[in-house]
Amino acid sequence: MDPERLQKLQEEVFSNSWIWIGAVVAIFVGGMAIYWIRNWFRDGTGPADSDDQIFLEMQELHRQGQITDEEFRSIKSQYRNPS
Repeated sequence: MDPERLQKLQEEVFSNSWIWIGAVVAIFVGGMAIYWIRNWFRDGTGPADSDDQIFLEMQELHRQGQITDEEFRSIKSQYRNPS
């Protein structure tokens, strides 16, 4: 193979290698960023931290009509008089 042609081929492969390496690194960094952001937003979606938080959530469900007045009164009485 002609040395000039070989040199040109090596330069092409080397320059394309950096593009592929850069793309792989960018995809990895992007994936990690998405993972961290999703975990950051999900931190507040776990079980309620306190009885107050549960009661506030029940108030909101009652306001939206997802639980009846009777259900809300029962929850409210249990909240005020825990066993």
